Formats: sequence, structure tokens, C-alpha cells
Amino acid sequence: MSTLEVADIFRRYGEAYRQTHAGHLSRAERRVMGAIEACRTAVLGGHVEMMIDAITTTAPTVQGGQVRALGTTGKTRSSLLPDVPTVAEAGVPGYEATIWLGIMAPAGTPKPIVDKLNAEINRMLTQAEVREAWAKQGAVPLVMTPAEFETYLRGDIEKWAGVIQKAGIKPIQ
Repeated sequence: MSTLEVADIFRRYGEAYRQTHAGHLSRAERRVMGAIEACRTAVLGGHVEMMIDAITTTAPTVQGGQVRALGTTGKTRSSLLPDVPTVAEAGVPGYEATIWLGIMAPAGTPKPIVDKLNAEINRMLTQAEVREAWAKQGAVPLVMTPAEFETYLRGDIEKWAGVIQKAGIKPIQ
């Protein structure tokens, strides 16, 4: 996942926050949101040669011939752009960066409640209409147990902490 992909996620989350909290976004949140839109505009205008962006926002511009996709960042090709190779297939072995969303409960939530929520969420994720709706956005539901999700989450945190540390990335103030 690139910094731009992360920023896109936060742009959406920031917009949801703004809509529910009377328009109060931090200076950093406004800067990230503006930077993403400026980057997209610069790519579409031919002023920037490349950017990594979420497939949900980029696919229409690729399909419309406004930009050319060089690769997708997942382990496998996207259903939205099946002719576009993954970055690994395009020549960067081992590269994988995906956006995911998870549902969490407060620490100490009784296990029977967590298990019931997990079972219902997984039931919904396996329904054909949900999978079809997600596929139209390039998303693939990951059906997991709470323990599997915890392992996945910890692995992802470790992966990105290493990337951030190696790159010397500091928080936006």
C-alpha cells in the first residue's frame, strides 16, 4: 500500500468524519485530502508520470482511456482490470500492498458476543449478492475467524511498521 493509497483511505474516512462531526477536520487531514485530489488531477493532466491510487477510484479512468494502468498491487489480478498485471508480475517480485477493512470490538468484549458477530458478518460476506457488489468495486471479502483476523492484523502491522521504519517516515504534524 502506498502513501497515496493510505491517504485515499483517510480522505474517505476524513470525509465521513467531517459529515458526522460538523465539518471539523484537522489541518493534517485537510492537507492529505487536498494532496490526493491534486495528484489525481496532475496525472490526468499529464503533469505527473505516475501515482499509486486505490483501484476503486482509478479503474474508471483506466477503463475510459484517460490513464494507463501499469500494475495492480494485490497478490492476484483485479477483477476490475483483469488484463492489468500485478506489480509482482510486471517485474517487482514479492510486491504486494492491499487495502483492507476490518470490524473490531472493544477489548474485553465477551467471546460469545465476538463469535456471534463474527458468524453473522461472515455469513453476510459469503452471500452471492455481497460478493458481486464487492467485486464491482474490485474488493474481495476475507472471511476469517477472530483468531485468524488477529494474526492477519498483527502481520500487517509488522509489515508496515518495518516499511515505515526503513523509510524513516514521520507522522504529519
